[in-house]
Amino acid sequence: MSSADALVQAIQTLCEERRLSINALARRAGLRQSTIDSILKGKSRNPKFETLEKIAAGFGMNVDEFSAYVRNFGTSTPMTPPLKTEDDLLIKFRKLSTKQRDVISQLIDLLIESN
Repeated sequence: MSSADALVQAIQTLCEERRLSINALARRAGLRQSTIDSILKGKSRNPKFETLEKIAAGFGMNVDEFSAYVRNFGTSTPMTPPLKTEDDLLIKFRKLSTKQRDVISQLIDLLIESN
């Protein structure tokens, strides 16, 4: 699968899983719907980095998470996208200080060990 095809599949899958229309994604991403339509129809096979960054943000992901998700579409087992609650937690986690992040990480480790 080409990277352009993987991008199309990733956008379509994320929209379906998050129950977003292309129009809703465009609004959330701050893009014109025609921009996303061009990618989905194969007219724009190499979108600008800024466009991908905005699409990622429209899904509540950063560009690295979105890129990893798209890359995984070339494999036989695509990565499951983060749930909305995971996105919310990640956003909140990034707002914490380094010391607060360390405490949260330790708590998570303790919870995992207790299972």
